[in-house]
Amino acid sequence: MRRPKKEYGSEYRLWQYFYGVRRAELETAILKAIGLPDHSLRWLYPDEANAPGQHEFENLDFLSTSEFAEVLAEFKTRWPTTGTGISWDGIAWSEGTPRRLILIEAKTNQPELCSSPSGAGEPSLKMISSALGRTKSILRVHHRFSWTKSYYQYANRLFVLSFLERKLDCHLVFLYFIGEKFPDGTPCPRNPEEWRELIRTCHLSLGLASPGEADKLWAHELGKRVHEIFLPVSPDY
Repeated sequence: MRRPKKEYGSEYRLWQYFYGVRRAELETAILKAIGLPDHSLRWLYPDEANAPGQHEFENLDFLSTSEFAEVLAEFKTRWPTTGTGISWDGIAWSEGTPRRLILIEAKTNQPELCSSPSGAGEPSLKMISSALGRTKSILRVHHRFSWTKSYYQYANRLFVLSFLERKLDCHLVFLYFIGEKFPDGTPCPRNPEEWRELIRTCHLSLGLASPGEADKLWAHELGKRVHEIFLPVSPDY
């Protein structure tokens, strides 16, 4: 297993601290969130069998078996195959019936959630905008809300989920770590309420929420496949 150089941040917390030391707690929280507390997890990434040196999967490259050939082929018509792809902090299958694919995104600080705009060139950006536009339409988000600028990462995760949920049982899990400390003072939420305030801001920016109205994501069937887990960075926090 590759080791993050810094002992803080989402990569360190997920890979070394929770996956490496507190895996039972991590897996219990994930399985409880998706409603399968009696199942177990089979990790595709991170995966000790392929460590050290395992690289993050991009896009849907983890669906490499013949079973998913058509899914993978269709995805490549919807999303660019060049440039930097969508990478995942964690990927796992639930073991049992029904089997579910679990895509994991981990965050420890406020700037991580905001994310950078898409850096794609014009042809790829047109393809990306079209793909995100389909998901906006599904969630009844007005077309004037941009999903390629701030919170672009959050938006493209929703696109992948909306693409996959029609083809297999897929869930998206956001792991929000609580109480992280960065040497440079990067702002990190200290409790779930602070995270929820930031997530609400994200949803407002993406047109998923409006002041005084119910959140469109949580009111939609797709929202039932999106889960939020808040984990303290240490047992004493």
